[in-house]
Amino acid sequence: MRNLIIILASLSVLLCGCYRPDGFDRDCLNDPAQRIIFGGKTVLSYEPLTCQRSVSSSRLDYRIFKDDLSAYYTVSLGSLPGKEGQEISGCSVKWTGTDKLYSLSGITLKVKAINSDEIVWLWDEDDQLAIVLQLL
Repeated sequence: MRNLIIILASLSVLLCGCYRPDGFDRDCLNDPAQRIIFGGKTVLSYEPLTCQRSVSSSRLDYRIFKDDLSAYYTVSLGSLPGKEGQEISGCSVKWTGTDKLYSLSGITLKVKAINSDEIVWLWDEDDQLAIVLQLL
């Protein structure tokens, strides 16, 4: 019985320590690496030596992919991010996972931050999806 109480107490501390009101991990803002995070795990991070990135002429489509094309993600924004707190509707995101292709369309991404290098942190609360990209 004593072990059960210790386990339950430890579990409650862990669960409460991970709680965030909007689900967004603010520590993410300390890392400007361009990447996509799904379910709390980085799916793909831009590495200049092994990845390519492209931006459409309209500045609303962003792509990052590995040189060997084994992994990629694309982000199409409904409008250009301009300020923290902005909600951008009509977005779509596609990315490769370990076992399948993921695709979300018609989602709303919230701008969590924009820094002086035009790095933008975007968040989709419903799908627990974070995207960090650079406006070019």
